[in-house]
Amino acid sequence: MRYVILGWATVFDSNGDDVTDRDILHELSGFVDQEDLYATDYLGGDDTEDQLRIALKRSGLMRFELHEDEEELRVFNEYLAIRVLTDSELECLCKFTLGQWSDGMGECLFVPDGKYKGYKLQPLSQHEVSIIPYPIAEIVAG
Repeated sequence: MRYVILGWATVFDSNGDDVTDRDILHELSGFVDQEDLYATDYLGGDDTEDQLRIALKRSGLMRFELHEDEEELRVFNEYLAIRVLTDSELECLCKFTLGQWSDGMGECLFVPDGKYKGYKLQPLSQHEVSIIPYPIAEIVAG
């Protein structure tokens, strides 16, 4: 099973200004953080997270993507599970991922080189969006 946890991200240029230019966002689409590749490397610590870590393969790559009908980049982590997650495990995975976006993998995430070196990609927290529940979990069979 694949579990995709998704949300949205804001982009800031090297001066700290919001980036809304679709051409720039389009060029940043597909960005993958090469420093912290697998969110599951940070999973564990309580009973639910420990069980979740056992159920997941090493995965959780954080990527950014621009959809044609949206004004912000999407951020998402994709996890691979060896079994179907329980509802409480899926809820835990959503909360864990949101935590990684704000205080872990997604904190201080800067483009390391190239044309947009120094641009910051900042995943949004649940307080910065009007969608409930947030983040969104998609379950993909296979």
